[in-house]
Amino acid sequence: MKDASQTYHTPILFDASCNGMQHLSALFSDIELGKLSNVIANDEDIPGDVYTEISNSVKDTISNLTDDLLREKFKRLNITRSLMKRPVMTIPYNVSLNSMQEQLVSDGFL
Repeated sequence: MKDASQTYHTPILFDASCNGMQHLSALFSDIELGKLSNVIANDEDIPGDVYTEISNSVKDTISNLTDDLLREKFKRLNITRSLMKRPVMTIPYNVSLNSMQEQLVSDGFL
């Protein structure tokens, strides 16, 4: 087991997958987000993928909607990792909901 209190001195900036999620996980000592954004190695030594995790979470949320009509409409949407990546990537930089909507539309959401 890795020691969560250990101090790391490798700058995030030198990681090829540098993004705001990595910065947030380090600033807030968020172990789970750190694993998903590869700031902290996973126990399985498999790189984390925050975008896949979020797209799976969105699909699970849709599957658990209690409104049958709404659930079936949302299930027709093609929620993918690539669709979720840009809006999620820009959340730490305070993207507005309108900008996020524009990103989703330009990426083929609707």
